[in-house]
Amino acid sequence: MVSPISPAAITQLHAALLDGMDVSFRMANAAKENWFPRIARKDTGDLTTVRYPFSYETVGMNRQPAPLYTAPTFQQLLTQYVNLQVGKFMDGAELRVNDFADPVIQQMLMDKVMNLPLSYMLTPLYRCCDALRLGDTDPYYTVYDGQQYFSTTHAVGPNNVTYRNLYSGLLYDPSDVGAVFNEVKSNMRKIPWGPNGRYLPMAGAKWIILVPPQQEVNADKLVRNTYYLQNNIVGDNPYSMSAQNIGEVIVEENLVTQDDPDNKDWYVIAVIPQANIRSFLWYEQNALGSGTLVPNIDLTSPNMFYNDLLQWKLQGWLEVFPGQFFLAAKIKEPS
Repeated sequence: MVSPISPAAITQLHAALLDGMDVSFRMANAAKENWFPRIARKDTGDLTTVRYPFSYETVGMNRQPAPLYTAPTFQQLLTQYVNLQVGKFMDGAELRVNDFADPVIQQMLMDKVMNLPLSYMLTPLYRCCDALRLGDTDPYYTVYDGQQYFSTTHAVGPNNVTYRNLYSGLLYDPSDVGAVFNEVKSNMRKIPWGPNGRYLPMAGAKWIILVPPQQEVNADKLVRNTYYLQNNIVGDNPYSMSAQNIGEVIVEENLVTQDDPDNKDWYVIAVIPQANIRSFLWYEQNALGSGTLVPNIDLTSPNMFYNDLLQWKLQGWLEVFPGQFFLAAKIKEPS
């Protein structure tokens, strides 16, 4: 039988863990201010399955909110919807009773718990990077027309006009990738949006360029240089950040993983003033806080002190979904 632990000792440890979580959540909230919130619309709720209206009867309807230009009738509001299955985040820490009195092991437990909020807060960024990396190959990332998030033959607008957000370009050649970037912007400005031939309102749009670390030098050549050399003639750089209204160029290390170490693709994302028009949908159920660190046993139970293993867990429901795909584009090297 495992030797009992004093109730005061375990209560004190649990209180210390909660205090640590409180500090760590505040730090994590500050750390998560990255580019992701600017390209995603956040929704919250209390269900693990969310219903979004106005979808089409297509292959991808079970994964994707409908395009925003749809003008639904009341009957459509009742019958056309999309189910989004929200995934679970769960992590935790544990302490064996026999190690309870060891201050080093207790500090290791505290360190692990302090890292949980940061892992949780950054999960949307990680999943968004996965969607960008795999958006042209993984069937998980399909949109309402049944195609991959990145495709050359999307159908957009009331008349199903063909639209592409997957391109190829010589990513090491500023003039070539710059020309593709101009094509991306031009196509985005011609997206059919509403009746009577209206286009997507792009006034005030800023473009974010995302690249993996190995493309940082090439991205700098494209947009950060004031002058530009082409055909042995030096002139003003037509692709500079100021000339192209580029909001920022971001080097994102999470676009490369151990399973995909050679990713060299560029990503162009338009951010327009209308808050609900975003490239991704970020859904979170019951936002976690410092009081959500849950022990595996009832700390008030007399039998608790005879358990061999004490565990604490942090869990929540969250997911990132491809949203309005026409606000994002991927540029790949020619195969």
